[in-house]
Amino acid sequence: MPMVYRLEAGGVVRTLLTEVIGGEDLVQHALELGAAGHLARPLLLDARGARLQLSDSEIAWLADVVGGMRRVHGQAPVALLTDDEESAEVARRYAVLMRAHNPHFAAFGVLREAEAWVRSAAAGRPQPVERPVEGTPPVRPKLIGWARVHPAHLRRPLGLDANRWYPVIERPPDIPSAPLPGYVWLDDQGRYRQVWPGFLETIPTQEEQG
Repeated sequence: MPMVYRLEAGGVVRTLLTEVIGGEDLVQHALELGAAGHLARPLLLDARGARLQLSDSEIAWLADVVGGMRRVHGQAPVALLTDDEESAEVARRYAVLMRAHNPHFAAFGVLREAEAWVRSAAAGRPQPVERPVEGTPPVRPKLIGWARVHPAHLRRPLGLDANRWYPVIERPPDIPSAPLPGYVWLDDQGRYRQVWPGFLETIPTQEEQG
C-alpha cells in the first residue's frame, strides 16, 4: 500500500508514503481520513520514501476536494516531509491553492523540524469562541459520507462537478419539501440537492460503516 497512517500520542496523524503517489492516491487518503474523523487532527505526511507526481490539473483537483472537506471538518496543521525536489514543488503549488481553505500547510526536509512544527502549530491553533446568538441557531445536517459522480455516468446532465466529492448528509431538518424516495441528500456548498444513488460513487463515514 502506498499510503498507511496511524494515530500517535498527542493526536497527530502520521502517514507513511511510499512508491509513486498520484492525485487519486491523495484524494482517496483525504477521504479516508475524513470518513474516520481524523481530518481535523494535525497531520504529518512522511514522503521521504515516495515521489509525488501530480499534474497541474491533479493538484487543482486535490485542492478542490480537500478544500470542500475543510469547510466541513475545519482547518488543521499539515506538514509534508520530503527529500525530493519534484515532490516539494507539488507541495508548493498545492499550498498556494489551499491558502483560502487551510493556510496551515508547510513542507520540510528534516524530520525533527516537521514534527516540531506540526505539534506547535496544533497547540497554537485558536479555539473557537462561542458567541451568543439571537433565536435558535440552524441545525447542521449530519454527515454520513462522501459521493461523486460515478465514472459510468459522467456524460449525464446531473449538474454536478465530476471532479468533486460532495458531502452526503441526512435530510436537512429545515427543508419543507417531501424527500424523493430512495434519493440521497448532497450538500453542494450549502445548497441541498437530492440525487439518485445509482449515479454516484459513495464512501460512508466510519460511524455509518458501524
